[in-house]
Amino acid sequence: MGGGAEAMIKGEEVQVSIIMVNLNGEAMLKDWFETLACQTFSDFEVVVVDNDSRDASCRLIKELSPGTKLIKNKANFGFPKACNQGADLALGKYLLFLNNDLELEKDCLENLIAFMEANQEVTLAGPAVFSGDKSRLDSAGFFPTLTGFFLYQNKIANPRPYEVFGVSGAAMLVRKKAFFKVGGFDAGLFLYGEEVDLALKVRMILAGQVWLVPQAKLYHLGGQTTKKADKGFIAFHSTKSRLYLLLKSLSWPFLLVILPIHLGLLSVKAFCFLLLGKIVQVRGVVRGIFWNIKKLGLILKKRNQVQDKKQVSDWIIFTKHGKLFPVRRFLETGFSYLKTW
Repeated sequence: MGGGAEAMIKGEEVQVSIIMVNLNGEAMLKDWFETLACQTFSDFEVVVVDNDSRDASCRLIKELSPGTKLIKNKANFGFPKACNQGADLALGKYLLFLNNDLELEKDCLENLIAFMEANQEVTLAGPAVFSGDKSRLDSAGFFPTLTGFFLYQNKIANPRPYEVFGVSGAAMLVRKKAFFKVGGFDAGLFLYGEEVDLALKVRMILAGQVWLVPQAKLYHLGGQTTKKADKGFIAFHSTKSRLYLLLKSLSWPFLLVILPIHLGLLSVKAFCFLLLGKIVQVRGVVRGIFWNIKKLGLILKKRNQVQDKKQVSDWIIFTKHGKLFPVRRFLETGFSYLKTW
């Protein structure tokens, strides 16, 4: 893999550490390493954290890219904790967290790094994310709403880089020093919400900026690992993680406004699943709510830690980047979710 692989073998510092978490992703690995090998930017290393795959992933990784740093977990530690493990081994100035079901345009990394190097005030950046069949834009960043749901923006507002609330979790480029300063990802999430968690902490703790770089493009097959998972498992973790993030991150005045709205919409969501006969998903939503009730004491301790570190109020951030209730985008996202899961 060019200069990046050589640097990994020698243990030298590189500009970028690409971190990928793998779980039974054998079928996607060849394409993933090929898309990295085709990049016009080559000053990177690759760190793969395998969450106890049962397929031949680890053997294939060694065959495809012998210089890759490979961590083999003996259990599925979840996405955030595995990312933190990869970051601990990283030599790069930047950390690029990439999903394993992506195809990058050849100049994707070059455009991202060039932007960050030219704009030292930016802490976190991401590319424009298109669907795997290249037919539509899936994410030009995301924004918070008064509902407690964070919605992806499906239109590019400017052909040049611009500030957004957060960027897609499929590809997040962050300065390593900043990542460790905010404490990395919250391992309590396990699955879903890590991009929201990082965006919130970058903004609230560091008063940092998050930008979208539209010139950097990639194509995301989407959910190739989670599609294999039980639908109730997905409903549980998406509900659990979102509530957990709201409870630990928002100030009390803001939380007292958003939380009742969010719980009401979760009830509507569960009812819609019930009407569709998706009982497993209903149970998942209910379990996600009760997990937060059961763990409330621990969440409040975590909340105190987050609130003590805040430099910028969530009110300022939400009023600048959020939307009250974007009905059309909310319904589009909701119907798509109900149909898919």
